[in-house]
Amino acid sequence: MFLVMRTVTGHAHGLDWNAPAIKLATWTSPPASPLVEVFVVDWRLRFWLTVMEESSEYSCVTPLESEDPEPPRRGFMVKFTAGLIGFVAGVVPAVVGLFVATESLRKKKTGDVDFVEIALLDALPADGAPRMFRVITDKDDAWNLHLDVPIGSVFLVRAADRPDEVIAYNAICPHLGCMVVSQPGDSFLCPCHNSEFNPNGSVRPMNKENQPTVSPRGLDRLEARIEGDSIQVRYRDFQAGIKDQVPVL
Repeated sequence: MFLVMRTVTGHAHGLDWNAPAIKLATWTSPPASPLVEVFVVDWRLRFWLTVMEESSEYSCVTPLESEDPEPPRRGFMVKFTAGLIGFVAGVVPAVVGLFVATESLRKKKTGDVDFVEIALLDALPADGAPRMFRVITDKDDAWNLHLDVPIGSVFLVRAADRPDEVIAYNAICPHLGCMVVSQPGDSFLCPCHNSEFNPNGSVRPMNKENQPTVSPRGLDRLEARIEGDSIQVRYRDFQAGIKDQVPVL
């Protein structure tokens, strides 16, 4: 709403007196006071207070209220709450799904590898000769459980002077991952690149053909134990092609 003052000549700044107007009221103040008329000017229904005086001329426009009212607080809170609920409803299921999908990977990296039963103790003579056994166990790939899956092979050795002790080696060559075989004299040979290993698993500098052994380390030894009448091994693979024994995660 604006306050507009003008003279009887009908001129005032910012007001088109030729615009349609609806006269609402006319009244006269006490003697010697100007005639006051209230009009509704133009279709936007702005109220103007017109003050007419005989001798003096004034022109001013004074805002009495804001033309751009502040948005209702209630509407803002409703929109904010709806947005917050939508955000929570979308984020929480995504986080839960990611946690479940990566659970198996986290267990594989941080959990211990279980001992696997390899064979009965009677199946391994205490003569010091290495014998190969397959490692069969259940395998979990995060979505499915597979029963009795072959995951590798091991060489088991049981010495005559220590019949209550079992030595286990991973049957994979540390060079490039080929399968190692046993040979006469209780030693081991990798047929891929002719790397040879001693009965205790250490690498031989030269093979029988007098060629340098290319394997960077000896056979990878595994934890083994005797539980009752069975032999159990904690099976795991190791990174090939490097000198140090680093487990594959």
